[in-house]
Amino acid sequence: MSSTARSAVVLYDSQLRITGMNRAASRLLGGPEWIGRPLPDCLAAAGAQAANSQAGRLPDLAEHARAGMSFMLGIGTRAWRAEVSSLDTGPASEPGAPLTAPGALVLREAGDVDDYRDLALETLDPRSAIAHDLRTPLNAMAGWLHLLSSPQPRPPEATARAIEGLRRAVEQQRKLIEERLDRPAPAAAGDAPAARPDGAKARPGGAKGGDADGAPETGLRGCFVLAVDDHAELLDMLSEVLAADGASVVTTESVDQALAIYPRWAAGGGERLLVSDLAMPGRDGFSLIREIRALERAQGLPRLPAVALSAHGMADVRRRAILNGFDLFVDKPIDPPAMLERLRRLLDR
Repeated sequence: MSSTARSAVVLYDSQLRITGMNRAASRLLGGPEWIGRPLPDCLAAAGAQAANSQAGRLPDLAEHARAGMSFMLGIGTRAWRAEVSSLDTGPASEPGAPLTAPGALVLREAGDVDDYRDLALETLDPRSAIAHDLRTPLNAMAGWLHLLSSPQPRPPEATARAIEGLRRAVEQQRKLIEERLDRPAPAAAGDAPAARPDGAKARPGGAKGGDADGAPETGLRGCFVLAVDDHAELLDMLSEVLAADGASVVTTESVDQALAIYPRWAAGGGERLLVSDLAMPGRDGFSLIREIRALERAQGLPRLPAVALSAHGMADVRRRAILNGFDLFVDKPIDPPAMLERLRRLLDR
Protein backbone atom coordinates (compact mmCIF):
# COMPACT_ATOMS: atom_id res chain seq x y z
CA MET A 1 0.00 0.00 0.00
CA SER A 2 1.76 3.11 -1.23
CA SER A 3 1.89 5.95 1.28
CA THR A 4 2.13 8.46 -1.56
CA ALA A 5 -0.73 7.12 -3.74
CA ARG A 6 -3.27 9.73 -4.80
CA SER A 7 -6.09 7.24 -4.23
CA ALA A 8 -7.24 6.72 -0.66
CA VAL A 9 -6.67 3.13 0.52
CA VAL A 10 -8.26 1.70 3.69
CA LEU A 11 -7.59 -1.82 4.93
CA TYR A 12 -10.19 -3.60 7.07
CA ASP A 13 -10.61 -6.97 8.79
CA SER A 14 -13.41 -9.52 8.54
CA GLN A 15 -15.49 -7.42 10.95
CA LEU A 16 -15.10 -4.30 8.78
CA ARG A 17 -12.80 -2.73 11.38
CA ILE A 18 -10.09 -0.50 9.96
CA THR A 19 -6.59 -1.99 10.22
CA GLY A 20 -4.67 0.57 8.21
CA MET A 21 -4.88 3.51 5.81
CA ASN A 22 -2.49 5.42 3.58
CA ARG A 23 -1.84 9.17 3.77
CA ALA A 24 -4.51 10.04 1.21
CA ALA A 25 -7.13 8.13 3.21
CA SER A 26 -5.98 9.70 6.45
CA ARG A 27 -6.39 13.21 4.97
CA LEU A 28 -9.79 12.40 3.48
CA LEU A 29 -11.37 10.46 6.32
CA GLY A 30 -10.00 12.10 9.43
CA GLY A 31 -6.72 10.51 10.45
CA PRO A 32 -5.20 7.31 11.87
CA GLU A 33 -7.28 7.52 15.05
CA TRP A 34 -9.84 5.46 13.11
CA ILE A 35 -7.59 2.38 13.26
CA GLY A 36 -9.52 -0.38 15.04
CA ARG A 37 -12.91 1.30 14.58
CA PRO A 38 -15.71 0.33 12.13
CA LEU A 39 -15.24 1.43 8.53
CA PRO A 40 -18.94 2.39 8.08
CA ASP A 41 -18.68 4.71 11.10
CA CYS A 42 -15.57 6.33 9.63
CA LEU A 43 -17.26 6.98 6.29
CA ALA A 44 -20.38 8.34 8.00
CA ALA A 45 -18.27 10.69 10.15
CA ALA A 46 -16.58 12.00 6.98
CA GLY A 47 -20.02 12.81 5.55
CA ALA A 48 -19.85 10.16 2.85
CA GLN A 49 -23.07 9.50 0.94
CA ALA A 50 -23.94 7.37 -2.09
CA ALA A 51 -23.24 9.86 -4.89
CA ASN A 52 -25.73 8.42 -7.37
CA SER A 53 -28.59 7.89 -4.93
CA GLN A 54 -31.32 10.42 -4.32
CA ALA A 55 -31.62 9.11 -0.75
CA GLY A 56 -27.86 9.44 -0.22
CA ARG A 57 -27.63 6.40 2.06
CA LEU A 58 -24.40 4.43 2.22
CA PRO A 59 -24.59 1.00 0.55
CA ASP A 60 -24.17 -2.25 2.49
CA LEU A 61 -20.37 -2.37 2.67
CA ALA A 62 -20.29 -6.01 3.75
CA GLU A 63 -22.39 -7.05 0.76
CA HIS A 64 -20.18 -5.09 -1.61
CA ALA A 65 -17.09 -6.58 0.01
CA ARG A 66 -18.44 -10.10 -0.43
CA ALA A 67 -19.08 -9.51 -4.13
CA GLY A 68 -16.05 -7.28 -4.83
CA MET A 69 -18.37 -4.56 -6.14
CA SER A 70 -17.72 -0.87 -6.71
CA PHE A 71 -20.00 2.11 -6.06
CA MET A 72 -19.90 5.91 -6.03
CA LEU A 73 -19.46 7.99 -2.87
CA GLY A 74 -19.90 11.70 -2.40
CA ILE A 75 -17.74 13.40 0.23
CA GLY A 76 -18.42 17.11 0.33
CA THR A 77 -18.62 18.36 -3.25
CA ARG A 78 -16.33 15.64 -4.66
CA ALA A 79 -17.29 12.21 -5.96
CA TRP A 80 -15.17 9.13 -5.37
CA ARG A 81 -15.30 5.72 -7.02
CA ALA A 82 -15.20 3.19 -4.19
CA GLU A 83 -13.73 -0.20 -5.03
CA VAL A 84 -14.24 -2.81 -2.33
CA SER A 85 -12.39 -6.11 -2.63
CA SER A 86 -11.30 -9.04 -0.52
CA LEU A 87 -7.59 -9.60 0.08
CA ASP A 88 -8.30 -13.33 -0.15
CA THR A 89 -7.97 -14.72 -3.69
CA GLY A 90 -10.60 -17.39 -3.06
CA PRO A 91 -14.16 -17.31 -4.50
CA ALA A 92 -16.61 -14.64 -3.38
CA SER A 93 -18.74 -15.62 -0.41
CA GLU A 94 -22.47 -16.16 -0.68
CA PRO A 95 -24.81 -13.17 -0.18
CA GLY A 96 -25.54 -12.68 3.50
CA ALA A 97 -22.65 -14.88 4.67
CA PRO A 98 -20.22 -13.41 7.20
CA LEU A 99 -16.97 -12.01 5.88
CA THR A 100 -14.09 -14.40 6.44
CA ALA A 101 -11.13 -12.44 5.06
CA PRO A 102 -9.67 -8.94 5.34
CA GLY A 103 -10.16 -6.53 2.49
CA ALA A 104 -9.34 -3.13 1.06
CA LEU A 105 -11.42 -0.09 0.17
CA VAL A 106 -9.87 2.09 -2.54
CA LEU A 107 -11.34 5.56 -3.16
CA ARG A 108 -10.46 7.13 -6.52
CA GLU A 109 -11.44 10.78 -7.07
CA ALA A 110 -13.93 11.02 -9.93
CA GLY A 111 -14.97 14.66 -10.28
CA ASP A 112 -17.88 16.70 -8.98
CA VAL A 113 -20.62 14.94 -7.06
CA ASP A 114 -23.36 16.66 -9.13
CA ASP A 115 -22.29 14.62 -12.14
CA TYR A 116 -23.49 11.42 -10.47
CA ARG A 117 -26.91 12.27 -9.09
CA ASP A 118 -29.13 12.05 -12.14
CA LEU A 119 -29.99 8.45 -12.78
CA ALA A 120 -30.06 7.00 -9.23
CA LEU A 121 -30.79 3.50 -10.52
CA GLU A 122 -30.70 1.91 -7.09
CA THR A 123 -33.86 3.85 -6.19
CA LEU A 124 -35.83 1.84 -8.77
CA ASP A 125 -38.15 -0.88 -7.56
CA PRO A 126 -36.72 -4.43 -7.71
CA ARG A 127 -38.82 -5.42 -10.73
CA SER A 128 -37.41 -2.54 -12.78
CA ALA A 129 -33.86 -3.46 -11.80
CA ILE A 130 -34.40 -7.11 -12.78
CA ALA A 131 -36.01 -6.06 -16.07
CA HIS A 132 -33.00 -3.86 -16.84
CA ASP A 133 -30.55 -6.69 -16.20
CA LEU A 134 -32.49 -9.19 -18.28
CA ARG A 135 -32.73 -6.79 -21.22
CA THR A 136 -28.94 -6.46 -21.40
CA PRO A 137 -28.21 -9.88 -22.96
CA LEU A 138 -31.39 -9.59 -25.05
CA ASN A 139 -29.87 -6.45 -26.54
CA ALA A 140 -26.78 -8.40 -27.63
CA MET A 141 -28.88 -11.25 -29.03
CA ALA A 142 -30.99 -8.88 -31.13
CA GLY A 143 -27.93 -7.15 -32.57
CA TRP A 144 -26.01 -10.30 -33.45
CA LEU A 145 -29.12 -11.89 -35.01
CA HIS A 146 -29.61 -8.78 -37.11
CA LEU A 147 -26.07 -9.07 -38.43
CA LEU A 148 -26.41 -12.80 -39.15
CA SER A 149 -29.65 -12.28 -41.07
CA SER A 150 -28.31 -9.37 -43.14
CA PRO A 151 -28.31 -9.99 -46.92
CA GLN A 152 -24.91 -8.29 -47.18
CA PRO A 153 -22.02 -10.72 -47.74
CA ARG A 154 -19.99 -11.33 -44.60
CA PRO A 155 -16.56 -12.93 -44.28
CA PRO A 156 -16.53 -16.27 -42.38
CA GLU A 157 -14.66 -14.77 -39.41
CA ALA A 158 -17.37 -12.09 -38.99
CA THR A 159 -20.10 -14.74 -39.00
CA ALA A 160 -18.18 -16.81 -36.45
CA ARG A 161 -17.80 -13.71 -34.28
CA ALA A 162 -21.54 -13.06 -34.34
CA ILE A 163 -22.31 -16.69 -33.43
CA GLU A 164 -19.85 -16.50 -30.55
CA GLY A 165 -21.50 -13.27 -29.41
CA LEU A 166 -24.87 -15.03 -29.38
CA ARG A 167 -23.45 -17.85 -27.27
CA ARG A 168 -22.05 -15.41 -24.74
CA ALA A 169 -25.36 -13.56 -24.53
CA VAL A 170 -27.26 -16.81 -23.96
CA GLU A 171 -24.85 -17.75 -21.16
CA GLN A 172 -25.21 -14.30 -19.59
CA GLN A 173 -29.00 -14.62 -19.70
CA ARG A 174 -28.79 -18.06 -18.11
CA LYS A 175 -26.65 -16.76 -15.25
CA LEU A 176 -28.94 -13.79 -14.70
CA ILE A 177 -31.97 -16.05 -14.39
CA GLU A 178 -30.15 -18.18 -11.84
CA GLU A 179 -28.77 -15.26 -9.84
CA ARG A 180 -31.65 -12.78 -9.94
CA LEU A 181 -34.67 -15.08 -10.13
CA ASP A 182 -33.17 -18.13 -8.40
CA ARG A 183 -34.46 -20.42 -11.14
CA PRO A 184 -31.79 -22.65 -12.68
CA ALA A 185 -31.87 -22.67 -16.46
CA PRO A 186 -30.34 -25.21 -18.87
CA ALA A 187 -26.68 -24.52 -19.60
CA ALA A 188 -25.66 -23.61 -23.13
CA ALA A 189 -22.99 -25.84 -24.63
CA GLY A 190 -19.76 -24.54 -26.03
CA ASP A 191 -19.90 -21.13 -24.41
CA ALA A 192 -16.65 -19.17 -24.38
CA PRO A 193 -15.76 -16.24 -22.11
CA ALA A 194 -15.94 -12.75 -23.54
CA ALA A 195 -12.74 -10.75 -23.90
CA ARG A 196 -12.92 -7.07 -22.94
CA PRO A 197 -11.35 -4.58 -25.31
CA ASP A 198 -8.90 -2.10 -23.84
CA GLY A 199 -9.19 1.59 -24.57
CA ALA A 200 -10.97 3.33 -27.41
CA LYS A 201 -11.37 1.11 -30.45
CA ALA A 202 -12.13 2.15 -34.01
CA ARG A 203 -14.03 0.14 -36.58
CA PRO A 204 -14.26 1.52 -40.13
CA GLY A 205 -17.65 1.42 -41.76
CA GLY A 206 -18.57 -0.55 -44.84
CA ALA A 207 -16.35 -3.54 -44.22
CA LYS A 208 -19.20 -6.02 -44.43
CA GLY A 209 -20.12 -5.79 -48.06
CA GLY A 210 -22.15 -3.56 -50.37
CA ASP A 211 -20.96 -1.62 -53.42
CA ALA A 212 -17.59 -1.81 -55.16
CA ASP A 213 -15.61 0.09 -52.52
CA GLY A 214 -16.96 -2.08 -49.69
CA ALA A 215 -19.53 0.39 -48.21
CA PRO A 216 -23.33 0.11 -48.26
CA GLU A 217 -25.03 2.23 -50.86
CA THR A 218 -27.34 3.82 -48.29
CA GLY A 219 -27.57 4.10 -44.53
CA LEU A 220 -24.89 5.73 -42.38
CA ARG A 221 -22.14 5.75 -44.97
CA GLY A 222 -19.76 8.65 -44.31
CA CYS A 223 -20.98 9.18 -40.74
CA PHE A 224 -18.50 9.05 -37.84
CA VAL A 225 -20.02 7.61 -34.66
CA LEU A 226 -18.72 7.74 -31.09
CA ALA A 227 -20.35 4.83 -29.22
CA VAL A 228 -20.20 4.64 -25.40
CA ASP A 229 -21.33 1.69 -23.25
CA ASP A 230 -19.77 0.04 -20.21
CA HIS A 231 -20.82 -3.45 -21.39
CA ALA A 232 -18.06 -4.63 -23.74
CA GLU A 233 -20.27 -7.26 -25.38
CA LEU A 234 -23.05 -4.77 -26.15
CA LEU A 235 -20.54 -2.20 -27.34
CA ASP A 236 -19.00 -4.73 -29.71
CA MET A 237 -22.40 -5.66 -31.11
CA LEU A 238 -23.48 -2.01 -31.46
CA SER A 239 -20.27 -1.18 -33.27
CA GLU A 240 -20.79 -4.05 -35.70
CA VAL A 241 -24.39 -3.00 -36.42
CA LEU A 242 -23.39 0.62 -37.08
CA ALA A 243 -20.34 -0.35 -39.17
CA ALA A 244 -22.45 -2.74 -41.26
CA ASP A 245 -24.67 0.24 -42.11
CA GLY A 246 -21.66 2.22 -43.31
CA ALA A 247 -20.60 4.21 -40.24
CA SER A 248 -17.02 4.61 -39.03
CA VAL A 249 -17.24 3.80 -35.34
CA VAL A 250 -15.03 4.62 -32.36
CA THR A 251 -15.98 2.91 -29.10
CA THR A 252 -15.26 3.71 -25.45
CA GLU A 253 -16.40 1.98 -22.25
CA SER A 254 -16.71 4.98 -19.94
CA VAL A 255 -17.65 8.65 -19.89
CA ASP A 256 -14.14 9.69 -18.86
CA GLN A 257 -12.62 7.76 -21.73
CA ALA A 258 -15.11 9.30 -24.18
CA LEU A 259 -14.38 12.83 -22.97
CA ALA A 260 -10.63 12.20 -23.20
CA ILE A 261 -10.84 11.48 -26.93
CA TYR A 262 -13.78 13.74 -27.75
CA PRO A 263 -11.93 16.98 -28.69
CA ARG A 264 -9.66 15.18 -31.15
CA TRP A 265 -12.48 13.01 -32.49
CA ALA A 266 -14.90 15.93 -32.90
CA ALA A 267 -12.27 17.95 -34.81
CA GLY A 268 -11.99 15.25 -37.48
CA GLY A 269 -14.62 16.77 -39.76
CA GLY A 270 -17.47 15.05 -41.54
CA GLU A 271 -20.87 14.16 -40.15
CA ARG A 272 -20.62 13.10 -36.49
CA LEU A 273 -22.99 11.28 -34.14
CA LEU A 274 -22.90 10.26 -30.47
CA VAL A 275 -24.62 7.05 -29.31
CA SER A 276 -24.36 6.54 -25.55
CA ASP A 277 -25.75 4.30 -22.84
CA LEU A 278 -27.20 6.14 -19.84
CA ALA A 279 -26.63 3.84 -16.86
CA MET A 280 -22.87 3.34 -16.47
CA PRO A 281 -20.67 2.95 -13.39
CA GLY A 282 -19.22 6.25 -12.29
CA ARG A 283 -20.27 9.13 -14.51
CA ASP A 284 -23.40 8.35 -16.49
CA GLY A 285 -24.67 9.34 -19.92
CA PHE A 286 -26.34 12.46 -18.53
CA SER A 287 -22.97 13.72 -17.33
CA LEU A 288 -21.41 12.98 -20.73
CA ILE A 289 -23.96 14.90 -22.77
CA ARG A 290 -23.95 17.88 -20.37
CA GLU A 291 -20.19 18.21 -20.69
CA ILE A 292 -20.30 17.90 -24.47
CA ARG A 293 -23.01 20.57 -24.73
CA ALA A 294 -20.96 22.84 -22.44
CA LEU A 295 -17.89 22.39 -24.67
CA GLU A 296 -19.99 23.26 -27.73
CA ARG A 297 -21.19 26.47 -26.13
CA ALA A 298 -17.77 27.47 -24.81
CA GLN A 299 -15.89 26.78 -28.04
CA GLY A 300 -18.59 27.62 -30.60
CA LEU A 301 -18.63 24.05 -31.95
CA PRO A 302 -21.42 22.66 -34.16
CA ARG A 303 -24.10 20.80 -32.22
CA LEU A 304 -23.44 17.07 -32.17
CA PRO A 305 -26.55 14.92 -32.75
CA ALA A 306 -26.78 12.59 -29.74
CA VAL A 307 -28.74 9.41 -29.07
CA ALA A 308 -29.38 7.90 -25.62
CA LEU A 309 -29.68 4.14 -25.22
CA SER A 310 -31.21 2.66 -22.08
CA ALA A 311 -33.07 -0.36 -20.78
CA HIS A 312 -34.78 2.05 -18.34
CA GLY A 313 -37.41 3.43 -20.69
CA MET A 314 -39.54 5.07 -17.99
CA ALA A 315 -41.04 8.43 -18.82
CA ASP A 316 -38.90 10.27 -16.26
CA VAL A 317 -35.66 8.82 -17.64
CA ARG A 318 -36.69 9.65 -21.20
CA ARG A 319 -37.60 13.21 -20.19
CA ARG A 320 -34.31 13.77 -18.39
CA ALA A 321 -32.36 12.41 -21.34
CA ILE A 322 -33.86 15.03 -23.65
CA LEU A 323 -33.66 17.83 -21.08
CA ASN A 324 -29.97 17.11 -20.50
CA GLY A 325 -29.17 17.42 -24.19
CA PHE A 326 -29.86 14.17 -26.06
CA ASP A 327 -31.85 14.41 -29.29
CA LEU A 328 -33.25 10.89 -29.36
CA PHE A 329 -33.99 8.07 -26.89
CA VAL A 330 -33.80 4.43 -28.02
CA ASP A 331 -35.00 1.60 -25.78
CA LYS A 332 -32.93 -1.48 -25.04
CA PRO A 333 -33.04 -4.18 -26.19
CA ILE A 334 -32.63 -2.36 -29.47
CA ASP A 335 -34.36 -3.41 -32.67
CA PRO A 336 -31.39 -2.83 -35.04
CA PRO A 337 -33.38 -2.01 -38.23
CA ALA A 338 -35.68 0.35 -36.30
CA MET A 339 -32.74 1.99 -34.52
CA LEU A 340 -30.82 2.49 -37.77
CA GLU A 341 -33.90 4.01 -39.40
CA ARG A 342 -34.28 6.47 -36.51
CA LEU A 343 -30.60 7.41 -36.71
CA ARG A 344 -30.90 8.06 -40.46
CA ARG A 345 -33.91 10.27 -39.88
CA LEU A 346 -32.06 12.17 -37.16
CA LEU A 347 -29.33 12.88 -39.72
CA ASP A 348 -31.90 13.74 -42.44
CA ARG A 349 -30.96 10.69 -44.54
